[in-house]
Amino acid sequence: MSKNPLQDLLIRSAIVKGPGVGYILAGDPEKGSNGESFVKIFKWDQGNFSGSWANFDAHTACLVSKPEPGLVFLAQNGHYGIHLKSGVITGNIFQESKPKPKKAVYGSFRSVAAIDGKAYAVGYGSIAYRLDARNWKSINDGLPDNIDLEAIDGYKQKELYAVGSNGLICQYEGKQWLQHPSPTTEHLSGILCAPDGYVYAVGHNGILLFGRKDQWEIIHHNTTNDDAWGLAWFHDKLYVSTFSNVYRLKENKLAPVDFGEDIPATYYRLGSADGALWSIGEKDIMAFDGRQWKRIV
Repeated sequence: MSKNPLQDLLIRSAIVKGPGVGYILAGDPEKGSNGESFVKIFKWDQGNFSGSWANFDAHTACLVSKPEPGLVFLAQNGHYGIHLKSGVITGNIFQESKPKPKKAVYGSFRSVAAIDGKAYAVGYGSIAYRLDARNWKSINDGLPDNIDLEAIDGYKQKELYAVGSNGLICQYEGKQWLQHPSPTTEHLSGILCAPDGYVYAVGHNGILLFGRKDQWEIIHHNTTNDDAWGLAWFHDKLYVSTFSNVYRLKENKLAPVDFGEDIPATYYRLGSADGALWSIGEKDIMAFDGRQWKRIV
């Protein structure tokens, strides 16, 4: 393959596995405009790309370790794929989940994340699922009706947090969800359960929250009003991404990171793993090792 096989594609999501390995989901905007459903899934390994097409419109992905290591990717309409060493599994969560939810479920998936090795997926329409072995199970008991969940993270399977519309903050304790008081009505679009013991959330108009369980506060950084989407923890620091820049939280202020001479044109999400932080935009992926940024795409 060419050194940049994503040149004519738009990046939808990416996952960093380590300093030299990651996965990228990308789509062709020309094909998308023709109503074709697809995504190309790339593995980036020490600067080399390999990839294959999936025949549905996945936009979010995560790496799992339970019951075995694999890559899970998901589309808004519930179509999913799981790449395992033992093979590839595909299907639709809405059609196949067991047992069936107590209430009929309608909506669209927004994100999937790995928590304690398992995949969790949330979305608009009060939908929340967990991947047990090879079966998706609804875990939406206790969620208010017709809410929009945007993102999920957790410390363990009995302490999950999800955020979404109108400042929504919900916590899952293993059996059902609890809704916590929120200090904002802004749409919350990203959440991170950080190693420092706090949960951080970001959202529209630059809102940045921190807290845990039922105690939440706004961090008044006074830096940007841009909608924030990405969060990552790297080298004991919190990083935040908007559509226009990446910032590091320092003394309750957001300081723009220094990309050096090669400044990316696009930003959106962040991802981190041992020894690597990724900034992910539609046309750019930049990797940070703690000293300098280098371009992947």
